[in-house]
Amino acid sequence: MARTEKLRQRRPAGAAAPARGGVPLATRLGLISQVTDRLVRSVDFEETLRILIEGATDLLGVDRGSILILDPDSRTLSIRVAKGVDPEVVATTRIPLGAGIAGSVAQSGVPLVVQDIRELPLWQETVAHDQRSDYEDFSALCVPLAIHGQVQGVMNFNHKQGREPFDHADLEFALLIANQASVALYCSRLHQEYQRKQAMDGDLRSARAIQERFHPSRAPQLDGFEVAARSLMCNQVGGDYYDFLPLGANRVALALGDASGHGLGAALLAADARAALRALLRSGESLEECLYQLNNLLHDDSAEEMYMTLLLGVFDAPRRSFTFATAGHHMPALVRGGTALKAPLMGSNIPLGIRRDLAFAREGAVELDPGDVMVLFTDGLWEAADRAGRRFGTDVLPATLERLHTRRAPDILQGILAAVARHRAEPEPEDDCTVVVVKAET
Repeated sequence: MARTEKLRQRRPAGAAAPARGGVPLATRLGLISQVTDRLVRSVDFEETLRILIEGATDLLGVDRGSILILDPDSRTLSIRVAKGVDPEVVATTRIPLGAGIAGSVAQSGVPLVVQDIRELPLWQETVAHDQRSDYEDFSALCVPLAIHGQVQGVMNFNHKQGREPFDHADLEFALLIANQASVALYCSRLHQEYQRKQAMDGDLRSARAIQERFHPSRAPQLDGFEVAARSLMCNQVGGDYYDFLPLGANRVALALGDASGHGLGAALLAADARAALRALLRSGESLEECLYQLNNLLHDDSAEEMYMTLLLGVFDAPRRSFTFATAGHHMPALVRGGTALKAPLMGSNIPLGIRRDLAFAREGAVELDPGDVMVLFTDGLWEAADRAGRRFGTDVLPATLERLHTRRAPDILQGILAAVARHRAEPEPEDDCTVVVVKAET
């Protein structure tokens, strides 16, 4: 501090502050203020980079500078913006983390200022002989761009005006610029990610609206039966779906599917299955043949890890029967005379899409007496667990159906969904959940 005071005493009144690197201190401080002001107003990542390189080269009084951004996946640096650098070099430069001056600074996070880079083994090892004439002087300055301890890239400078070598005063200013730059880049990247998320959320909302239109707008009308159905997704879109398709003569086909996973991939698989199954049913194929053809289609068109469980059946109102087949899906629950009947948990066939050319057998037919309630569902209902790990389907579902069986089908459906919400440990479902309730009128 004493030395600073002596300098101030010796400086004539009104004289400019001492120059550092050829640019007066007051000028540099003014430029920093201007650059910071421009950065605060910018949220575009590329524009932020342009502001930074223009401001940094002016502040340091250099003709050549570049900002290299680190790609964490490939662990390489590439020039995103530059001044005084050949455009071809900008387009083709890829520096592995740890290689050369820029790669070493990015890896270590330690800045580098050197008066003669020819003395550095790094320069001798990485700069080809035919490129060394590109350097008008051999002084270099490289500082990391880091936020929260993570290096995002580096700023490189050379060709100082007046061809004076860089000194520690230049390094101090470069680090000040780098601190401002790191915060600005971090903020602009956050904004970039926010915009991407907004766009993705918009796409997912559109996809959800489309998927919801796939669900029947109303339950089918069957003489002597009342039907209610609902599907709840744990994400914007999901892999559950249900569909009703009239077959004439008071007969209706019901499909209830559950694609593996969640999100867009599962939703696409469900949409593919829905379209194919509708075509197969309209062509008059049997339940077994529909499952056979659909299995081959999903196997050929889907990724190896994708598959779908499915329950496919036909309501025949005149015969008061439901004939069905399953592919790895839960069997229906049935309440008769106020008692929930025990049935096998799963059907006899494996899920769709796992292997080609599988034969699928029918599970049989359910004769529905007046007052009977049949409930079909996906595993999001059955597997919903409380804090002790008890699944809803094992004990709570039968008791819930016995308590609700005298109500109308829409009320039974609502009661089931309310019961599973109370049972579930988490406030939001972890899996898609679809429920179809069929009640035979008395």
